[in-house]
Amino acid sequence: MDAFFREFDRTSFSSRHAEHFWTFDDVKADFEVFRVPRGGIRFLKALWSKLEDITEVHILEWKAVVQEAIEGGFKFGFILDYLRRLAHDMFSRRVLAELRVAEARVAALRAALNTVAPNPWDLASARRASAEARAESALQNLLS
Repeated sequence: MDAFFREFDRTSFSSRHAEHFWTFDDVKADFEVFRVPRGGIRFLKALWSKLEDITEVHILEWKAVVQEAIEGGFKFGFILDYLRRLAHDMFSRRVLAELRVAEARVAALRAALNTVAPNPWDLASARRASAEARAESALQNLLS
């Protein structure tokens, strides 16, 4: 994740041609905490609702396009802020999903352990008893 954000903060340029982009009307509307062209809101909503379909590569490509537009004089800094938030949300969702998988594994292991030894002290006393048994020689019982 750190490597991604280091790359995000680096200035880069898009390899896309101008025909990949289109113009929106001048009317602005609210999206999250931003005022954006109204025509672009449906795309932003689609991005926002499908974070799992977005990869680091997509975000870095979009960031390069925005940086290029900023170099051309457009005031698109707010889009960089949005892309950064989008990346944080994407990574947060991935970490949360991994955490849920780990929690499920822990629960399965606990259930298996409870099946074998419902009382954890049973395991501790069994371990102590087996350690004590190993400390004595098999011949020692014959001598007493």
